[in-house]
Amino acid sequence: MLLSESNNHFSTIDKPAIIKAEQTKLLFNAMPLSIMATVINACILVFVQWNIVAHERLLIWLFSLLLVTMFRGVLAYEYKKKYEKAYANDKWTSWFIVGVVITSLIWGSAAVWLFPADNVGHQVFMVIVLAGMCAGASTSLSFLRTTIVVYLVAVLTPLAIQFLLLGDKLSVSMGVMAILFFFIVLASSIRIYKNTCLLYTSDAADESSSV
Repeated sequence: MLLSESNNHFSTIDKPAIIKAEQTKLLFNAMPLSIMATVINACILVFVQWNIVAHERLLIWLFSLLLVTMFRGVLAYEYKKKYEKAYANDKWTSWFIVGVVITSLIWGSAAVWLFPADNVGHQVFMVIVLAGMCAGASTSLSFLRTTIVVYLVAVLTPLAIQFLLLGDKLSVSMGVMAILFFFIVLASSIRIYKNTCLLYTSDAADESSSV
C-alpha cells in the first residue's frame, strides 16, 4: 500500500492530512528535475534573445529566476533532511506554493519584459520555451491543484495577451492558440490531480478497513 509506511510512522495523523502530506511529498520529489529544466531553459532563452533584447533586462530577469530557483533548491533539501518532522506540516506546502508563485510570475514576465515585438522567429522560440515549461509543470505540479493552476495562469496569460494586443492575424491566432493550450494543459493537469487524490483516498480507506 502507498500509505502503509506513512501510517506506520504517523498513525496519529488523520487521513486527509496524510493524503495532503503525500501530495506534498510528490511535489518535492519532482522538484530536482523541475529546477534543472528551469535553469537550462532560462539560460537558453537568454542566450537566444541576447542580440534582440537589452542585455540589462535579460540579466536582471535571469538573476531573479536563478535566485528564486536557488531558494526552491534549499527548500527541497531542507524538506528531505527533515522529512519525518515535515510530514503533514502545512508549512512546507505553503513555502512550496510561494516558490511556485514567484517562479511562474518571473516566467510570465518574460512574455512582457523580454518579448521581441518585431521578430516573429524569436517570438515563436519564446512560445516554445514557455509552452515547454507549462507542459513539464503539468507532470510535476499537478499533485496539488493550486500549484498547477497558478503556474499556468501566471505563465500563459501574459503571453496570450501580448499576442492579442499585437493585432495582426498571425499574432491573434497565436494568442488564441495560447489560450487553447492553457485549457488543454489545465484539463490534463486536473485529471492527474483527481487521479492522485482518488489513489490515496482509496489506499487510506483500505488501510482503515484492515485495522
